[in-house]
Amino acid sequence: MSFSQDRDLLAVCPTLLNDVTWAGQTPYTLSAGVSLAGGVLSLSSITLADAGVEAGSVFLLNNAPREVVSVLTASSCDTSLIRGSTDDPSMPGTDAGAPTVVFRNFAPQRELASQTVLRELGVDLDAPTAQDTIDSIVNPRLIARLEVFRALEHIYSLAIGTEEQSVQWRQHAAFYRGRFAEVFEHARVAFDFDGDGVIDQERSLHVVPTARV
Repeated sequence: MSFSQDRDLLAVCPTLLNDVTWAGQTPYTLSAGVSLAGGVLSLSSITLADAGVEAGSVFLLNNAPREVVSVLTASSCDTSLIRGSTDDPSMPGTDAGAPTVVFRNFAPQRELASQTVLRELGVDLDAPTAQDTIDSIVNPRLIARLEVFRALEHIYSLAIGTEEQSVQWRQHAAFYRGRFAEVFEHARVAFDFDGDGVIDQERSLHVVPTARV
């Protein structure tokens, strides 16, 4: 599982889809049967499920990044320009009658980042109770933020040596590695194991967990 969405990657790094597009899986590229009106993207040739599109997905519309706010029907969804947060109001942008749409998916990179972060926080992902432990996390947005920085570091690290901008990608990877370290150093993840609304334990890296007695 992952606590973050693809749109969270672009909220931090808006140029990601144009920088290293090969790093994101590309299920579909459409240049016909597509329209955007009032922020609603409509498809006539495939369904959103075919393209693996859900709330939080991202795509390029005429090379401009956008996010999926919500799925409306099997072939239409409400979209927005990339927002700083999902709490921000939607920004529909300009209508487009026949745009080129490229769907991309960074789920594998986010999933790998999620596993890394959880293990570094002491969650045994192989334990039978692993999902219960994950479900008891009280501050999932903190995990999502860590996932984003780790995933971006990984994506740009893979781009080193494969693109003409290797020096730039190396700098990007180092930047997100540093951002991850800054957040992780002070991160305290809270757990409520019994669902009573009271924090039972807090964990941080290289620190003995504090627990309620």
